[in-house]
This record gives sequence, structure tokens and C-alpha cells, in this order.
Amino acid sequence: MIQLLCVEDDPIVRRYLEILLSTQADLKVRALVPEAAAAFPYLREGHLDVLLLDYQMQGMNGMDLLQAVSLWEGRTTQESRLPRVLFFTGCADEEFEAQARKLGAHGVVSKSSVTEELITAIRAVAGGEAWFGHIPNGPVDGNGRALRKALIAENDRPVRAALNALLPQHGYSASLAWKGEDVIQMLQQDHYDLLLLDHRLPGMMLGTSLFDQIERRWPGLPVVVLTGMPDATHYRPCENVRSAILKPVTAQGLQKALAGIE
Repeated sequence: MIQLLCVEDDPIVRRYLEILLSTQADLKVRALVPEAAAAFPYLREGHLDVLLLDYQMQGMNGMDLLQAVSLWEGRTTQESRLPRVLFFTGCADEEFEAQARKLGAHGVVSKSSVTEELITAIRAVAGGEAWFGHIPNGPVDGNGRALRKALIAENDRPVRAALNALLPQHGYSASLAWKGEDVIQMLQQDHYDLLLLDHRLPGMMLGTSLFDQIERRWPGLPVVVLTGMPDATHYRPCENVRSAILKPVTAQGLQKALAGIE
């Protein structure tokens, strides 16, 4: 059951959402509230899967609320989780989507497309997917083909350098993170096709707690574990982990690990 909180200041739209969402057996609306301030008690309680959020409201607007939610990230437990954010707005242009992505939203649905898209978008976002109509241009290879995006979460410089050099040969561009907090922030702000993660990455979220967040919030994201321990090459703390690479990283080791994904 997908638990929803809806924030919408127009009473007619709230009534429409109430009727529409009540027809779906897998959706449960915890509340429909008219302003951002009224959402905070439900957010503090946790146990929400999706925050369906209007942008233009009196007082605190949707972006302000999204920023407030993002500030809580990393301070919640598995039992008191934060929802994934889906904007439901008439401002669904490319500029708005880019700003929403940057602040950590997971999707945008135009109010003009509500009948066709809203229910599907809610399910997609609740399942860990993104829902955006405008896909930003990304890096391309020498033939103009779009590269997939890999996030390297590793604080060892030689390992980062090796992966940064090898990944483009397999069709990936690379971004770097040094701490667990950085991983969560970067995954919130952008879409990645692959996460290469040191299983002892330093930071506030140590050990399996970081894997727990990834498994819960990005269930479809493939993870390759980077390890210096031969006996940890089968280390699988969450369902996302598809393979492991023994450090120091070699071209053969990376190819073998990626073969388990592709």
C-alpha cells in the first residue's frame, strides 16, 4: 500500500484528488492539506511513501517545503522515513523541472496531464523511479551516443582515478563522492545508472545503514561493491548489490563486475 500526503491549496483540486485517488486500491491518502505548514506533523510521523506537492501556494511554496524536507535527510530512521516528492503543478516546464531535480524532487506531473499521468507517476516514484518530462542533456561518447551515469563513492585516490579512466570504455561517465552523506545527496539530485561503492565508505552513515537507505529509496539502482578484502567479494548487504571488485581496480576486474549487471 502506497501511503500519500497531498499538499494543495485549491479546494476544488483537493476534492478532485480525493475522488481520483480513492479509486485506486493500492493508494492510501493519509491527508489532503491546504498549505505547506500543515504537512509538517505528518512528515514528522513518517511512514509516508509519496508527498504529492503543489508549487504555488500561500505562504511557504512547494519548493520551500521540498528544501525543508531535504534538510531532514539523514536524520530519520527506517521506521520514520521521509517520502519521495512528486510535484503536481501547472509549472511543469523544463526550467521548473531542473530546479526541482536540483533540490531533490523525484518527479513532476503537469496539472494538464493529471488524468493520463498522475496515478502512474505516483506508483513509479513510490517504486524508486523518477518521473520527469524533460530529460537534461548528458555527456556523450565519441559517436554522439549518450553515456550512462556512474557514481563512484570511494575515498582512495588511485581507485577513483582508475575507475574514472576505465568507465568511459564501458559507456559510463563518472561522478565522485567521498562520504556517505555525499552519496545520498547526489542520488537525490540526479539520476545514476550505476553506483560503485566502497563497503567501508566513511561518513555519518556508516556500514549497512547507507546500504539500507539505498535499498529503500533507490531499489532499482545497481551497486558494485569496492573492497580491499578478498573474503568480502561476495559481500551483499542489500538487494541492490550485483557484484564486487577487489582493489586495486583492474580493467579485467571492472569488466567482470559489469558483466554481472549488463
